[in-house]
Amino acid sequence: MTDTTAEETVAHGGAVGGRRRRGRFDVEIEQLLKTRTGAAADTVAELCSVLEQIHRVSCGEVRIAVSGAVSSLKSTTVELLLGRPGLLAIDEGAITPAPTEVRLAQVDDPVPPRQWICTMTESTARRRAVALLGLPPETDLSLAELAGTGGDNDALVAQLVAATSAFDYGATYSAEEFARRGGVLRIDGFGTALVERVVVELAVPRAEWDLSWAGRRAVTVVDLPGTGKGRALENLINEQRSAVAHIALNVVGLAAGNDFEAPPAHAMSACVLVATRLDSLGSPGDPAVLHNLESAVATTVRDWQVSGRQAEVAAVCGPWACASAEQWARFSPNAEAWVSAERARDQWTRAPWTPTGPTRGALREAVSEALFDGGTRRLRELVERLAARSGGRVDEAELTRLMDRAARLVGVLRDNRSATRTEDWAVHARLVRLRGDQTPIDRMRRLARRAAEDAVYGMGEWDRLRPLFLTGRWSGSVPRTRSAFEKVGLAEVAAAAIDVSHEALEDLLDEWGADYGLSLSPPAFDEDRARAEAARFGELGARLLSMMTDGRFGGDSGDALTLRWVARTRLELATLLEGLLVHRMAPSITAAWAEADVALAELVAKATPASSGVGTLRMVERKLDELRRERSRGGR
Repeated sequence: MTDTTAEETVAHGGAVGGRRRRGRFDVEIEQLLKTRTGAAADTVAELCSVLEQIHRVSCGEVRIAVSGAVSSLKSTTVELLLGRPGLLAIDEGAITPAPTEVRLAQVDDPVPPRQWICTMTESTARRRAVALLGLPPETDLSLAELAGTGGDNDALVAQLVAATSAFDYGATYSAEEFARRGGVLRIDGFGTALVERVVVELAVPRAEWDLSWAGRRAVTVVDLPGTGKGRALENLINEQRSAVAHIALNVVGLAAGNDFEAPPAHAMSACVLVATRLDSLGSPGDPAVLHNLESAVATTVRDWQVSGRQAEVAAVCGPWACASAEQWARFSPNAEAWVSAERARDQWTRAPWTPTGPTRGALREAVSEALFDGGTRRLRELVERLAARSGGRVDEAELTRLMDRAARLVGVLRDNRSATRTEDWAVHARLVRLRGDQTPIDRMRRLARRAAEDAVYGMGEWDRLRPLFLTGRWSGSVPRTRSAFEKVGLAEVAAAAIDVSHEALEDLLDEWGADYGLSLSPPAFDEDRARAEAARFGELGARLLSMMTDGRFGGDSGDALTLRWVARTRLELATLLEGLLVHRMAPSITAAWAEADVALAELVAKATPASSGVGTLRMVERKLDELRRERSRGGR
């Protein structure tokens, strides 16, 4: 387990009334974390997370979700709202990999922000995998088993499994520790698939933004990953997180004019359409272009206003928020963006607005504010206004859901006393060593590389090519060589490598388990999947061989081969096969790791429960009952 302290965990409670106050369950969370060992560790971590959420929601949290398509400048919008350039990762393309919760706390003097990366519990990770694969919620398979079921998002589930080799379930890491373990907090970066959320604790000086409008409520701004076609994980996260937001900043890039697709409005969130990329719109001086754009914005806002939902319009532009090119350089290294934005500023200043446009002047006012200060002032005013309209409202439905979930988790822990048992320290030492042991992963990768190289470099066709280069120049026939390679049974080559690597994997796991005094289950072997993967390698490998003999590697006419082309082809084939073998064996390593962890944890847990753990659970139940009574009386 990671060295997460109780202080670190409760520190994520957010700010109430702009300042952090002690949470309702802080003492219980601190006590529960002391019992976070053995098979129930995952459940304990999940309960602590739920209790912390209950505290924030019961205080009347203002949750502001920022959503939009990939590259719509969501993170830029968050930085302009908070007045903190450089707070988030900003670049071209998909950057935001997981929900980033920026929790605001009012202070008098600025202090550096703190960042934490929180991973999912095992049960949460399994539920996400089930949803990604489109399986029924009641599917009873482990995460490793789910990774082998196939489907469009099987690669995403495989990334989840791979991340568990370096990161614990339900853990909290500093940014430095996450990076030290190999984590890369970017789309498709290692470890990112297991990240539930990134928490940034941001101190906001009163002189920069007075948060008194929040009253006693916590304020959290959530930067969500960009959505779009083919982004299954990001789309799922947005759907889940946007549904519990109080204010939704739906960011829309207007570079293509009225041809945009706005994010859907979830539940009853108050919505703000935040127009971005104004400086990339081609012809804001064309009355027709401007009218069509405003009509599209008006249509979107009207759609959001269905069922009484509040909807407003804002606009932001990063370069326009800067007074000079030097100031913009501190925000972004893209100097050309400043130059083009200045040209666009002049065009927008002279835009031919009509007195009563489709948005009744809302878009015109939003653009004018963006021209003035990048749009920060208007965006904050809209957030404050929408938050004030909701008053001190507590999301009763979300609070009830969380309290029911906490009660179920408490019941599970009370039935399973392993979370509150004393430990056998001799076995515990083995358990600690196991959880930091990278040996099976390293040996598995070496095994895959050796099996792939033996299989590819051992193909007899390479030996028949060698005499054709004896003079130093090619002396063979390319068409004849192509015909010979087309007859190579690459699928059979891959199938043989799969068999060899599986036998070696069995020996690897036997030796590794014996080192911990355990007899582990042999790795599963799915013959149908093995045949399908071998056939896939055959298809991809045939393309590589075809490229070698038609000149595409060298860019020539294809009437001769070179040793360099041949060597590159062999390397590409071996690398491709190595990746296939690693993908096949990784779930078995993960399953063996999980089996060993459970076995040692069961040895650690003794029969006599520690009464302090049970007492803490009873206190949690008592406080949940008190909170229910408060809500039924209409109190806070």
